[in-house]
Amino acid sequence: MGSKRISFIFFALICFFIITQVAVAEDALEPGGQGTEPLLVAVHRDFAPIQFEEDGEYKGFAVELFKELARVQELEYQFVPMTLVDAVEAVDRGDIDLILGMPFSEQHAESVDFTNQFLASSIGVVTKSDAEITGVADLSGTLVSIQRGTAQYDFMKNIRGIHYLTTTNAVHALELLLAERSQAFVGDTLVASEFLRDAGVEDDYHFVESYLLPIDYTIGVPKGNFQLMGQLNRGLRTVISDGTYHELYDKWLQQPEDELADLLLLIIKIIVGLFLVALLLFFLGYRWNKQLQREVERKTRDLHVVNRHLQTQIEKTKNSHLFSQQLLNSSPRGIISCNRDGVISSINPKAEAFAGVSTDVVGKKATDVPLVNLLLKDELPTFFETAHAAKNQAKEAKWQRDDGQKFFIRYFVYPLYNFEEKVIGLILTFEDITEESKLRKQVFEQEKNQALTRLVAGIAHEIRNPFTSIKTFVELIPRKFDNERFRQEIATHVPQEIERLSELIEGLIDYTKPRKLNRELVETAELVQSSLVLFEATIRKKGFALHTDLASNLWIKVDRNQLKQVLINLLINSIDALELKETAEPLALTVRAYEENNDVVIAVTDQGVGMSEADIQIAFDPFFTTKPKGTGLGLAITKQYVKENDGQLEVFSKKGVGTTILLRFEKEKGDDVSGKNSNH
Repeated sequence: MGSKRISFIFFALICFFIITQVAVAEDALEPGGQGTEPLLVAVHRDFAPIQFEEDGEYKGFAVELFKELARVQELEYQFVPMTLVDAVEAVDRGDIDLILGMPFSEQHAESVDFTNQFLASSIGVVTKSDAEITGVADLSGTLVSIQRGTAQYDFMKNIRGIHYLTTTNAVHALELLLAERSQAFVGDTLVASEFLRDAGVEDDYHFVESYLLPIDYTIGVPKGNFQLMGQLNRGLRTVISDGTYHELYDKWLQQPEDELADLLLLIIKIIVGLFLVALLLFFLGYRWNKQLQREVERKTRDLHVVNRHLQTQIEKTKNSHLFSQQLLNSSPRGIISCNRDGVISSINPKAEAFAGVSTDVVGKKATDVPLVNLLLKDELPTFFETAHAAKNQAKEAKWQRDDGQKFFIRYFVYPLYNFEEKVIGLILTFEDITEESKLRKQVFEQEKNQALTRLVAGIAHEIRNPFTSIKTFVELIPRKFDNERFRQEIATHVPQEIERLSELIEGLIDYTKPRKLNRELVETAELVQSSLVLFEATIRKKGFALHTDLASNLWIKVDRNQLKQVLINLLINSIDALELKETAEPLALTVRAYEENNDVVIAVTDQGVGMSEADIQIAFDPFFTTKPKGTGLGLAITKQYVKENDGQLEVFSKKGVGTTILLRFEKEKGDDVSGKNSNH
């Protein structure tokens, strides 16, 4: 920072010595005298160390410099606190006479004239020391705090990709940086250095750019008031020549250095003085021309920088547009966008071909295109009210085109945002899944057949036992028919075994019926028990305990065959989970049916291997399985059938502990049936 301050002093001395030497020539052009009315001077109350208010008193380098200037010119004045933006408007209205510490700006040159500069500084970029920002190019995508109505604000607006928090003064913008509400600050390096020093955070923040733009501070005078501007320029030359300027500069802007630095500064001042004397005659005749040339060069540099940024942005925009068009044109999905009024704004070739339309649909209502109307008729009325919270879930629909061809479609609806993150429309994407739907049905039937094979193998032994009992009784009839006790036993046991066989066969028949949704009133306990009968023998044979707690007279409206397949799939999974758990402790499978909040709940709980949180999230995805020989379709079918019957499915599982799956259905009114809880 020491070298920067020496550079500022060096530059200031050059300018002020030149101004001093041409004072006589300019004095001849200046009219004299101000009226007795005090000058109203706009001053910034929060721009330390240049100008600020403290304990009701205005202080700072610019304030004390103006006081000395007014003293030598015998000007009466009154400070009026204003922001730069308000001050420019007030000068234009004639409400104030001067703007103290006004940066030179072509933007304000139409309404304000500028005195000779009294302070040269620069615009820099400040970030946290540990931030991964090394220059202006890294600000893209970040949030920058900046004072509006300034040269740096106009400059940075031309750089795309940067988001801004604008304030009325630089200190407020720096406070946003320290509060971590922005990632960078762009503004005067003198003000930023003073602020960070006073806040005690110099080590936590640093300048990644110290000379982004030069900035010259002057006194703003109403346009055309040459008399007042001449007085101010004469006063500036006077306080410069009598040494007052340097004392104020050292007081407010020069920081204490060690003795070696002070000695070096003194030597530089002597050298600069000798150098200026040598160059004085050369610069005297060309002062105004050189000043104009410097301004042109400065503006040219700024324009070159802005032009480079604009060219880069134009190229990026063109490339981005071409890339987007290529993506849209080559996408295998149909893509259509609509604005908030439901008017189609774009459509890609895939969507045109599939919907049987052309690009002339752009500008038409979405409801005028049959396919789009089918997919969005339920979305458009409420989509924009809940767009930010919308979960982009896949939906499916059936559609018949005008040529009679039928399709199954999977589609998504997304919010369409602009660069300000505001929802300005929606994006509809869709794809043809007709073949996938056919294949899915075939795979579902295959899964059902595999489950049926397992069922048959599991109950084969159970069917053999009743046949053995019946065969034994039949063989004993010739010898023991006259035995009263034998006749009672055969009359008791044979019908029971036949009923047992009938239940098993009926269960298999129900399970193998074709899948066609046929919802009817079903008594829950009876349906669950008819599913359990297919597994009781298998569960006992494998050494597991089966517990049931089935409340009676709980009616639900479902497709009996589908819900039976759901229960069979869950029971198969539970038995497999019990088999995979290696433990010497007895394991159990529990099935319950009960009422909760006017819902009928069927709960299947096992003490098997359980699932992790990650497994639960994808357990119902097709083809996901944790079993060595599983197909990964059982739970996918289960979820689909529950959804088709307006039910809900919930999973609670813990690795190594077990799993509980709940099926919820709305309770219906039905005829009372006899039933009781059972526990096996």
